[in-house]
Amino acid sequence: MADDIVLSTSTQTNSTNIINTRTVFTRAGITNLVCETTIKEGEIFFRRQLVFHKAQLALDIIELNNEITWTAGTNLAFTVGTHLTADGKLDSVNLMKSGVVTLDHFSVTNGLLEPISSDEIKKANEISQDMKSLFNKESVRKGTKEEFLRQTQELIDKHKNKK
Repeated sequence: MADDIVLSTSTQTNSTNIINTRTVFTRAGITNLVCETTIKEGEIFFRRQLVFHKAQLALDIIELNNEITWTAGTNLAFTVGTHLTADGKLDSVNLMKSGVVTLDHFSVTNGLLEPISSDEIKKANEISQDMKSLFNKESVRKGTKEEFLRQTQELIDKHKNKK
């Protein structure tokens, strides 16, 4: 769990041994993920995960009978990206605005989304801005392949050694 993410969970069990769990994740006091899970007879029966950005629904993921569907919000000022594993499982969700700027990012473990830390988002944005800067350089557009490879390696080294 990311250091700057606050997690609150509530669980209810009814008389038919159905367990309902609701987990809310907040970053800087603002909800960015709600996960509701219903467990019936020890198995996940239903799961819904709602991803928000600035109180706007960005993504609604529903899992029922081991089938997953998702719908992105409408009229969003950012892009919702999903990444799948080779076997078709959801691997990550990324909210990004123009200029390759990550607004929020969620990794997936066993079907559950989990927000990454603000520090990781900041680092990803620094890398993407450096990449953008590299490709906008005159020396890259008109330089040699060797010059491009050298500048690329410098960028890799810069971010690899950064904690």
